[in-house]
Amino acid sequence: MEHNSLSMKSFNAIESYSSEFKGITSTKDIAIIGMAATFPKDEDLNKFWSNLVDGKDCISNFPEKRKEDIDKYLNYIGMSKDKIKYLQAGYLDEIDKFDYRFFRLTPKEASLMNPSQRLFLQTAWKTIEDAGYGGSGLVGSNTGVFVGYIGDFQGDKYGDMISRIDESNSAISVMGNLSSIIPSRISYILDLKGPSMLIDTACSSSLVAIHMACRAIQNGECELALSGGVKVYIVPLESSEKIGIESSDGKTRAFDESSDGTGIGEGVAAVLLKPLNKALKDGDNIYAVIKGSAVNQDGSSIGITAPNVKAQSSVIIKAWKNAGVHPETISYIEAHGTGTKLGDPIEIDGIKKAFERYTHKKQFCGVGSVKSNIGHLYDCAGIASFIKVVLAVKHRYIPPSINFFTPNKRINFEDSPVYVNDRLKKWNSRSGPLRAGVSSFGFSGTNCHIVLEEAPLENNLEKPEVHFKPNIFVISAKTEKTLKELILKYNTFLKNAEDINFKDICYTASTGRKHYNFRIAVISKDILDLREKLDYLCCTDSYESINKYNSNIFYGGNILTGEREKVNIKSLENIMNRFFHHNKSIDVLEEICSMYVKGADFKWSRFYKNERRKKISLPTYPFQRERCWLEIPDGIEKSVNLEDKLEDYEVILQGKKENEKYSDIEILLAKIWGKELGFKEINIFESFYELGGDSIMAVKIVNSLNKKIGKQINISQVLKYQTIYDFARYLTYSKADNTECCYEIPKAAEMEYYPLSSAQKRLYILSQLNHSDINYNMPFAVVIHGKVDIKRFDNTFKKLIEIHQAFRTSFHIENEEPVQKISSNVEFEVYYKNLNLDSVQMFIENFVRPFDLDKAPLLRAALLKINEDKYVMIIDMHHIISDGTSMGILLKHFADLYNGIKVSESKLHYRDFAVWQRQFNKSEYMKRQEKYWNNLFKSGVPILNMPTDYERPEIQSFQGDILKVTLDEKLTSNILNFCMKAENTLFMVLLSAYYILLSKYSGQEDIVIGSPVACRPNGDLQNIVGMFVNMLALRNYASINKSYREFLYEVKYNVLEAFENQDYQFDDLVDSILTTREVARNPIFDTVFALQNMDIPDIKIDGLKFTPFDENKKCKFDITFEAIEREDVINLNVQYCVKLFKRDTMERFVRDYINILQTVVKNPDIKLKQIDIEYNLKLLEETSLDEVEFDF
Repeated sequence: MEHNSLSMKSFNAIESYSSEFKGITSTKDIAIIGMAATFPKDEDLNKFWSNLVDGKDCISNFPEKRKEDIDKYLNYIGMSKDKIKYLQAGYLDEIDKFDYRFFRLTPKEASLMNPSQRLFLQTAWKTIEDAGYGGSGLVGSNTGVFVGYIGDFQGDKYGDMISRIDESNSAISVMGNLSSIIPSRISYILDLKGPSMLIDTACSSSLVAIHMACRAIQNGECELALSGGVKVYIVPLESSEKIGIESSDGKTRAFDESSDGTGIGEGVAAVLLKPLNKALKDGDNIYAVIKGSAVNQDGSSIGITAPNVKAQSSVIIKAWKNAGVHPETISYIEAHGTGTKLGDPIEIDGIKKAFERYTHKKQFCGVGSVKSNIGHLYDCAGIASFIKVVLAVKHRYIPPSINFFTPNKRINFEDSPVYVNDRLKKWNSRSGPLRAGVSSFGFSGTNCHIVLEEAPLENNLEKPEVHFKPNIFVISAKTEKTLKELILKYNTFLKNAEDINFKDICYTASTGRKHYNFRIAVISKDILDLREKLDYLCCTDSYESINKYNSNIFYGGNILTGEREKVNIKSLENIMNRFFHHNKSIDVLEEICSMYVKGADFKWSRFYKNERRKKISLPTYPFQRERCWLEIPDGIEKSVNLEDKLEDYEVILQGKKENEKYSDIEILLAKIWGKELGFKEINIFESFYELGGDSIMAVKIVNSLNKKIGKQINISQVLKYQTIYDFARYLTYSKADNTECCYEIPKAAEMEYYPLSSAQKRLYILSQLNHSDINYNMPFAVVIHGKVDIKRFDNTFKKLIEIHQAFRTSFHIENEEPVQKISSNVEFEVYYKNLNLDSVQMFIENFVRPFDLDKAPLLRAALLKINEDKYVMIIDMHHIISDGTSMGILLKHFADLYNGIKVSESKLHYRDFAVWQRQFNKSEYMKRQEKYWNNLFKSGVPILNMPTDYERPEIQSFQGDILKVTLDEKLTSNILNFCMKAENTLFMVLLSAYYILLSKYSGQEDIVIGSPVACRPNGDLQNIVGMFVNMLALRNYASINKSYREFLYEVKYNVLEAFENQDYQFDDLVDSILTTREVARNPIFDTVFALQNMDIPDIKIDGLKFTPFDENKKCKFDITFEAIEREDVINLNVQYCVKLFKRDTMERFVRDYINILQTVVKNPDIKLKQIDIEYNLKLLEETSLDEVEFDF
């Protein structure tokens, strides 16, 4: 009676608790609106469900292809073959495939990324698409990311393999192997603003991650949440992966008498969560509903990893109470079910004790364990169980728990509320919705239980409508090959689809996906009609002739080449108005389709604004399976240098006939190109640009080549001879092969004082002319999001000063010559202050003040605390010790040091460069360069006479402002595609357009533009802070009768000539060709053009995120035109002198530049005199260009 009394009391309590939530459960309940997963022996959720229904055992031997990779690695590190024995497990077939192009990574970057990161990245993308929020659906939203992952339990971690194979890759591989980056990378790519964190509670990690995601939504920390887990065994050796609970044969026999432990498995999965009431309102596809959840801890028990029956029982009861449901309404529990002799009886006892507090019913609730199918996925186990139950609820069938034949004798199922569901069972509701529980218990002692319920009936009630009015179905991909794969997936999907609304298909396909540059648009009246058209597409070899097909199928291939029609906003608005006012006539639909495949980006949701549509689960993007894996040398590990490793790099050369041999220099070039670009197969006739090369990559190739052959090669030769075949012929037959390399820089002798470099000398003299001058300060500020560890922050700067001699350098006069002195120690303190955000700009203006060059360090730093999770870091350096590249180096090294990563001291220091340069300037090589520049300007220096809004001041003003413009993905792709076809770099194309712009405005043809070059001639100077940059005076003739193609060729030729002579210092050129200087303007040129594809790096470290605060608006030239290549777009930053130009003038100036780019890319044979520029000031006054994206 006492027990019954307690039972009734508890029963009444939970009933009261349940009623407390009646009518408002939608504000607490969480909908599962998107899912994606890959588990052993399946490639998607449909196959996973099929395997569960069929009771498939997915445990197998280590896949042969993966075994080959790991065998090779183990042999490399010296492990004997008799010790190599792999576990039987539930394996993923492959973990080396990844679509690096889709995520805009190079093959090398992707290969150095942990497979767990790669797998979860693609799975997260699929999950978001499955929910109908692909493309920009979540970009910038308050969405959280919660990932369950055991960061320190991977056996031989991928990062360790990288270090063992090639230690030089360790630094660049850090971000790809930090566990915390797994969720952060998703947040970064999609600009998600919600919490982003890793959850590590051992085996319960991924289910706890879902619980944490729900709590974050309920607490208002985020509006949606992506939650998941990933488990991969890189080196699954029996000797290293066992922790003592494994079965003898790799199989899990949950609840069976013959069980002797758990099998292990791999997998990756994610779900997208959203408040139920919002999901219903937004018409989301709802798989199931999370009613409630709970977590707790075992606390003190018989052992830290031993399960605790009281804790397990307690967490289940807490979850029921949180869900507000009666326990008797739970008809299935997916158990943790590890198949261990100790764990299974304790778990069933815990479930029994929980139920018996509220009911005496026996065997009314089924139990099972997915671990019997796929093994124990540890950190991914909880979400595997969760997804199994979600699918069971959705399909209303309970899959069999396999490997169960004889009940464990320690479990009395007959006297228990539960029974093992060992066969496929139709899941019928007793009364009310189907409900189930999911348990996951970590050997860390953290337990989690979640209560699930089937989706609301109203979400499933709508019957398919018969639509006879035509609708538009669209589909797109990044390549034609991928487009064909996606069409095939849709075709299969539609043939198997039941009870799906046709308009919902069209709605989700258009609004829930990103629209890429290979596109298909289909006008159909219903699903059957759409299937027939997709059947046709599946049988078509080439899509080029599709537009002639008379069944309303439209195709646009590679629409971003610049050859497609420009679709302007007015045209889009016009067609939208016709759509709504002409009753969606077929001719309007055809025009919409035609515009779409030519590049128009419609806001597709507007087509359905007066309809109540629902998102549905459609096929997701078919990622390309490109191999991304470490290149493991043959043989046993040994100490090797860079050249040895280059020799070991294997690359397949292509292009010649079978019986033709490749020369040694062709093989060497292929190895260098392949190693730097990450390719394993290279056609010697394929252009450097087609392979993804750029000027930055050319610098790396030059450094590697100079070291290898000991000869003088420069960047212009790489850009001029664009194929391996041509470059090899040049190296073989040119005089360059017989020229000794003059870029070998020796270590300078220890001295008290060292000479200044040419650039330093110029800056020193300028600084002495005006001691109060701050024009050559280099301040920059970044916002830090997150909690800063002040002690680590302070120590990081002290370590930076220790590593970089530039920060310990002061400047003096000795024997009437300026010299530099490097101190062993300098005093340095970071300035700390609490400040509100509105006062930061004024603080920066006061913080930036003149440096005393004879006192080191010529560096200042401040950290302003805005609030507990937001700071502003300000750094100011003098230009005499730094340049633009140095800023990026400083931030990169700051991130590494703050993260506790060792930054190795460079072989060379700036003083070595300065001493070497003094001797180099006297060499014959430099005399040849001097002759080139003097000849270039022997006819005089043309002065650019740009029309200005104000009279030029008598003394040059540095007061400036910045105009920012973004060229969108389409125009950027047009330009990049044109560059590849024209076998030209982005720099050449953008620069040539700038010459045309200046010619149009000034009326001049002979124009000189300045352009900075890094001027770091030796590979050992690449990571040094210092003043290396040199300015090149680029002279070209934009004659009006030339075609653009002719002019571009001339620009390319002249720029490459300048690159070949880039060591000659600009200040020496000024002294050589100018007898007098104007104080009102710069010598030789007044405008500068620069292309940056190595901007200040985006940094995320140890919970901190860095974003730019503001730019330095000082303008050292009349106009500085900077282009920044950034993923899918090009940013233009135009600095201009406000004492010369009004802002609206510069807005027109930038618009005309974009107009020129669009024109010449579309029609490269146009004469320069035929290129028009716009003067419509009224339009520009109505639409400011600041931060506007141009949509072409």
